[in-house]
Amino acid sequence: MEKVKKHTEYMREYRKLNRDKINSYQREWRKRNNYTEKYFNKNRERINKLKRNNKKRPEVRQKITKEAREYKKRPYVILKDKARKIAYNKIKIPKGQLCQICNKAIAKERHHKDYKKPLEVVFLCLKCHVNLHPIKNKRGLK
Repeated sequence: MEKVKKHTEYMREYRKLNRDKINSYQREWRKRNNYTEKYFNKNRERINKLKRNNKKRPEVRQKITKEAREYKKRPYVILKDKARKIAYNKIKIPKGQLCQICNKAIAKERHHKDYKKPLEVVFLCLKCHVNLHPIKNKRGLK
């Protein structure tokens, strides 16, 4: 498992440092193998349909709907977002930290009891965190 993590980190760093080299290699490969032409010929109908839909409906390009923008402007949501950002940037979850409710699983998430106190968080596992929010249980865990 450690080897996989190290390799993943190495490849991520390599891609950052050699982005131009990788992109040029990919462009050359696509030219040599006629990739773009083959792809467009194979998917021409689907691509044209997507283009037509986007021209007719500019809201497709706007991924955030009007309702979502209005929701983000609510004072409570603004307070919640600020508290989450502060906690994410200032409070790291210690390695090996156990959930503060069940004391069994490793904590992977932070929970605010009060968003007005952004630095006061409880470290929880996913299951316990979902159980604290039963109404918004979108993940289907109990």
